[in-house]
Amino acid sequence: MKSVDDFGMQGDKPSHPELLDYLAVDFQENGWDLKRLTRQIVLSQVYRQSSAEVAGYLAADPSAKLLWRKPPLRLEAETIRDSMLQVSGLLNGKMYGPQEPIKRGADGQWLEDESKGDPNRRSLYLTQSRTRPVAFLHAFDAPTMTADNQTQRFRSALPTQSLALLNGPFVRRVSQAFANQLWEQSKGDTADALHRAFLAAYSRPPSARELAIGQQAIATETDPKEGLRLFLQAILGANDFLYSY
Repeated sequence: MKSVDDFGMQGDKPSHPELLDYLAVDFQENGWDLKRLTRQIVLSQVYRQSSAEVAGYLAADPSAKLLWRKPPLRLEAETIRDSMLQVSGLLNGKMYGPQEPIKRGADGQWLEDESKGDPNRRSLYLTQSRTRPVAFLHAFDAPTMTADNQTQRFRSALPTQSLALLNGPFVRRVSQAFANQLWEQSKGDTADALHRAFLAAYSRPPSARELAIGQQAIATETDPKEGLRLFLQAILGANDFLYSY
């Protein structure tokens, strides 16, 4: 349904009402068991589909209304930030505690205040303010702190996101930590560092072409460690990292 917060007459009708009725009746008949309902959904063939395109299906149903594929979905702002911290080895997984402070950067945007708190905690613990949105999270459509509830997240594709990935202090800091970690683990072996980078960021080894591109990118810099950092920044900004397929 397009209208996720309006189930009345003014809302959109369900695209698959028979399926909705079946799940509702089955849920009731099995003791309102939420775990069973969740298991039933996530183990279904539709839920576990690939996002790969099939030419015939795409021509007949380009919007996937019939649920023949899983459309690629960009990760939420908080998930992107936390994932970057995780692969770089910076993430502090400490639970609970007070919110982490933010500050206004030299360019006027709001970011983590490392002088007063821990900038590597999960995004959940960053200070949230209606008038002071954290720039990186705001660029990737994090909900704003308004009086109205935001029942559905919007996923835009804007130039500000590319600029945040290219010039943002957070991404530069994370890519530097990632490079330091891989350089130490690989003992300066760039090929080994690239293999480790792809495994950490994409959960797969690099292809021969990707490995060659990485080696070439590193070789263009006088300092190979800086070349590695720049390539890692590109890895973190690629669709393979930002999207769920």
